[in-house]
Amino acid sequence: MNYLLIVCLSTIVLTVLRTFRRGTSGIYYAVLTWIISVFIVSSGTLPVTNFLIKTPQIHDYIVEKVSPYIDIAGQVDSIISGMGESLEEDASAEDFVKKYFQDFAGTEEQMDAYEDYVLNGTPMENSGSDIGSEFQSILENTSGGDDSVSAASNELQKFALEFIFEIMAMIICYLMAKVLLIIFRIVIFRLNKDHNDRLPTLSILWGIVEGVLYVDVYLMLITRLQFFKFGNIAMGLIKADKILSFLYEHNVIEHFI
Repeated sequence: MNYLLIVCLSTIVLTVLRTFRRGTSGIYYAVLTWIISVFIVSSGTLPVTNFLIKTPQIHDYIVEKVSPYIDIAGQVDSIISGMGESLEEDASAEDFVKKYFQDFAGTEEQMDAYEDYVLNGTPMENSGSDIGSEFQSILENTSGGDDSVSAASNELQKFALEFIFEIMAMIICYLMAKVLLIIFRIVIFRLNKDHNDRLPTLSILWGIVEGVLYVDVYLMLITRLQFFKFGNIAMGLIKADKILSFLYEHNVIEHFI
């Protein structure tokens, strides 16, 4: 049983029910919420992330609290060991990269994009992360053995921590957007108080759309948490289900964030 799929489908159903209960005012407010939130988060995440990383007190505190939960060493060791066992001695760098992405990076579509980026330098459009370029750097500085595993582990741990700061920045930007949206909520519900109809068809359609957007947010966060045990397990659930894999490969939110 795929528990992640159950959570995602439940989210969509609950969103449809909430949309119907709120009526047209709720739909107007929800549409405005997504537009403003995506705009503020997409434009503010990078500067806020840089601020968090460059502020010593915040950076050191987060690194101290989060680092123990990052499961890098075991993953790197199993990846490199697995490749050594499954690839021929004369395997090329291309074979090595392909094997890595098949085992770790996610969907086939993403594997092709990352592979093209790493091997050919082709720019990646709308990618949710820079794992391809990061792994390229690790490969260039890794020659094999325990020292290589340790070096790769340290590099990937640093990379995973950057994702944590990015998630924190997204949350901060979203909260800023919600403060602004409180004003719009009051205005919308007051102006539409006498015309807040409950339209079944519209409620179902928008409820499904908004539910899928919430699922896209889940998948976006999982992408950034895949270096943690929970994220790694969730990635496995995504790859094991066709519906989740499809949504993961066609994540609308990733196109804007």
